[in-house]
Amino acid sequence: MAELGDFQGMVKEAEAVNPWFTEREIRRSLHAICEGYLNESALNQWLGKYAISDERSHSIVGIVAAGNIPIVSFHDVLCALACNASVRIKLSHKDQPACRYVYRFIEREGLACDFDFSETGELTVADRFIVTGSDIALRDFKSRWPSTPVLARGHRNSVAVLFGNESETELLALGKDVFAYYGLGCRNVSKLFLPLGYKPDNLLQGWNESFSWVLEHPLYVRHLKYTQAFHTVMRTKGIFNGPVALVPSLATSSPIATLHVEFYSDLKKLNDRLVEDARRVQCICSGRDIPGFHTVRFGNSQLPGLLDYADGIDTMKFILET
Repeated sequence: MAELGDFQGMVKEAEAVNPWFTEREIRRSLHAICEGYLNESALNQWLGKYAISDERSHSIVGIVAAGNIPIVSFHDVLCALACNASVRIKLSHKDQPACRYVYRFIEREGLACDFDFSETGELTVADRFIVTGSDIALRDFKSRWPSTPVLARGHRNSVAVLFGNESETELLALGKDVFAYYGLGCRNVSKLFLPLGYKPDNLLQGWNESFSWVLEHPLYVRHLKYTQAFHTVMRTKGIFNGPVALVPSLATSSPIATLHVEFYSDLKKLNDRLVEDARRVQCICSGRDIPGFHTVRFGNSQLPGLLDYADGIDTMKFILET
């Protein structure tokens, strides 16, 4: 087992447990945490929005962590610790080495009064829970804790809206939203809304070179080849000569190495479509603001700030509720 401070040892262990958690993606996550969450000025502004007592809370927050991208539970942990609550966290088996590396540092540095993370077993005691999982798992969890407040999060994806006048720089930035973490995050773009007449293969001209690193991962390549073979047999009119398959579909969620594409003919219909998909979408990426929706600029979907709460639910408010 990797000891605290042995970064390369942790990376080796993490990739053995979960091949998607390569050194590149673990470093990406740690960078996002440092830039988005651990900036002193941003932390002070964030905490200033809430009435937090200086005394240690007797509240226990139980967290059932997701494991789709490295250390994805950090924001929930930070929220609970910021509220001076005790934390009990059940780690995902897919993300234990990277989480141990970070959370043991928190313990060693005395940054938490009462913090316990478990790799096996069930959470048995908590005043409120933050749970991420499938719809079935969430229903089962709520049935076992009917009188305990639960902040439940299910599966979501993100979408991008293009207007046809995006620059090459913007399209390359969009590629970061698509390929970061191999597309496994809820903030990864899995669906493109394109204006009627737009040629999707224009995207691949820059992506072929800038994001060829995904083709070095054997599991990603396996998914890409399967997608290409499946849609060839099905005679789907997609584009399959790049680092991701561009497949026409109304669905928001897409398989690994696949990016769904849907065309819109006018802005009213686009707006209606976005409203229809709102409960399935984590964030909307675009090069410009879309009236009625919070939009994230291309390249920033995987760089959330402290106020970018998952599913749009204020985690701090949930923890501080009496």
